[in-house]
Amino acid sequence: MLMSKINIVPIFNQSSLNIWYDFLRIRVSAMKYVYNYKISNEEKELVLKEFKSYWLHRAFNFAFGAYNKSDMIGFVKGYIEHGLVNIEHVYILPKYMSRGIGSQLLKKVEEATSLCADDIELVSFAKAQNFYKRNDYKVLFENRYTKHINNIKKCSTLPVFKSTPIITRSCKQIFSGFDAKDINVSHMPMFVYLDVDSKISGYVIGEDKEAISINVVNRCSDFVRKRLLKEISSFYSR
Repeated sequence: MLMSKINIVPIFNQSSLNIWYDFLRIRVSAMKYVYNYKISNEEKELVLKEFKSYWLHRAFNFAFGAYNKSDMIGFVKGYIEHGLVNIEHVYILPKYMSRGIGSQLLKKVEEATSLCADDIELVSFAKAQNFYKRNDYKVLFENRYTKHINNIKKCSTLPVFKSTPIITRSCKQIFSGFDAKDINVSHMPMFVYLDVDSKISGYVIGEDKEAISINVVNRCSDFVRKRLLKEISSFYSR
């Protein structure tokens, strides 16, 4: 039986309905399958509280979900602090393991965070260490791994989880009415387009399943506008 196409989708607002419960469901299943470890109900409650606490108190969170149609079957989440990307969790449901989904999730993180960081670090369980090595992560010490990410994609669209000062400045140069609070406080979906010089030449912000703001530089307006509209439409159609 052929597997449906798996879509890797940015999760801009982790406090949205059921996201943390999806994270927990996948984590519980993966831990039981890989390590034969059953997470107790008390631990489940603590994990949910941890998800909420990190979301509320960290300045820069990010996450991607892997979806089979409307069902989340894997995820990666983490945060950026002091210019360093920290990956906290990468979990896949057992029936979807060994299909390259974990590598796709890592790639999405590497691409998106390259806008505002140069290096990624993570702590790996013993059985996951070969997986990270296959994805070019190097041992920093003991079970801590790192990867340098200096390859910002050109001519591509990327999600924005937080409008940093550099991103805000670039967007205001395109449209002076750009408000970073839409992203940093309201967590509206946002994508930027990077030109051949890896500079932001347009952005789109979505709300209620449609683009509410799309602004691009004049020299490549039609092409960039179409790319951004396609990206936000794909995001809402998953």
